[in-house]
Amino acid sequence: MHRVRDEIVLTMVDNNSGAIGIVNVYSIHGHVKVLKVDEKLPMEQGYPLHGN
Repeated sequence: MHRVRDEIVLTMVDNNSGAIGIVNVYSIHGHVKVLKVDEKLPMEQGYPLHGN
């Protein structure tokens, strides 16, 4: 279910310049730019959007 939702979000972001979406880090592919939050990338310690 989440993977399907992530694919929809990625498609929408990929097709709409300037769009931003939130997906599981493992769903990211090479066509999407990953933004830092508080100067951290998703796999870095202290990333604020890290789930439990």
